[in-house]
Amino acid sequence: MRSVPVQLALAVGGPGLLSLAEAGIVAAAAEEAGVAAIRLADRAPAGTALDPAVVAAYLAGRHPGVGYLPVLPTTGNPPYTAARRLLSLDTATGGRSGVVLRPSQGDQIAADPVLRWTEYARVLTRLWESFPGDDRPDGPVLVADLGLLGVGALAPVADVVVVDLGQAAGADAVLTQSLRLAGRERGEVALLGRIKVAKGEVVPGFANRLRAWVDEHLLDGVELVAEGGAEDVVRVVRALTPRPLAPTLRTAFELRPAVALAG
Repeated sequence: MRSVPVQLALAVGGPGLLSLAEAGIVAAAAEEAGVAAIRLADRAPAGTALDPAVVAAYLAGRHPGVGYLPVLPTTGNPPYTAARRLLSLDTATGGRSGVVLRPSQGDQIAADPVLRWTEYARVLTRLWESFPGDDRPDGPVLVADLGLLGVGALAPVADVVVVDLGQAAGADAVLTQSLRLAGRERGEVALLGRIKVAKGEVVPGFANRLRAWVDEHLLDGVELVAEGGAEDVVRVVRALTPRPLAPTLRTAFELRPAVALAG
């Protein structure tokens, strides 16, 4: 059965979370399995997370075949500084990085979190397009969670959309329509289903179950959130159907070339 693009969610930090060394073990297994990207949390209920951009740079230097997606809240991070930092990471990884833009409380300019996210995302992508001295065809991959954000807000700018598997029914049709209204095609955006994997849930046929879920809901891949420590996460990764390493993160998610934003 054909393998699917996989995004692996991790939280790295102090007690209760994976350590940097443990994250390195997971990243090595992910690289061997051809995992598309590792999503790195900026916060976690079980402990204090390290700066995900710093963790991404650390892991990318040791396991460059995997993509890295630090989570970035839309407040407390000036867009220009964030754009430069993320673009530097994308350049250093050869196009294997991006950002999960997390909606947070607004500011005096845009009090609504969704409006703040929309404005921030547009500014971020336009900054990437405007920076000189660059011969990349595209900027970093922008990932959005379908939850607080409606499809209409993320359709104009997101490259990857993540939806909880329980809410995945019909998501493809809604996303397709919203992209059409935004002047984009469905192939420009990857739709991933988020799947929480409990300890002991990895059994023979696990990879086939993932493929079945993807086919059932017309998804393009999955985001796996594995419970437990490094050994548990590695066990999940090793149960996947291996994929060849992709040259860039956009290629790993099988995205069509990005188009310039209108307006």
